[in-house]
Amino acid sequence: MSVNSNGYLHLGGNIRNIYILLVLQTFLFSTNYYVETTGIDPSCSQSDPCGHIQTAINLTSNGDVVIVSGGTYLENLLIETGITLKSLDAADPA
Repeated sequence: MSVNSNGYLHLGGNIRNIYILLVLQTFLFSTNYYVETTGIDPSCSQSDPCGHIQTAINLTSNGDVVIVSGGTYLENLLIETGITLKSLDAADPA
């Protein structure tokens, strides 16, 4: 680590290493939240899914995954974190 003539801090390859560590941390420590039309809030676990997509989204942090079972959900969603929202049935992602 050094300071160049313009006063900028030079970290060499450390920035790349820190970025890779942060990206890996996001994937290694992500949490899955589950939603079913028959679920009961606020659990959102695989064995006890929640009943509203927004409830699961509200529990997320960056890198987490919300897995939604098939059905009709009458909700307006607000997503304020970097998450993955996906269908439980990969053959029917709609």
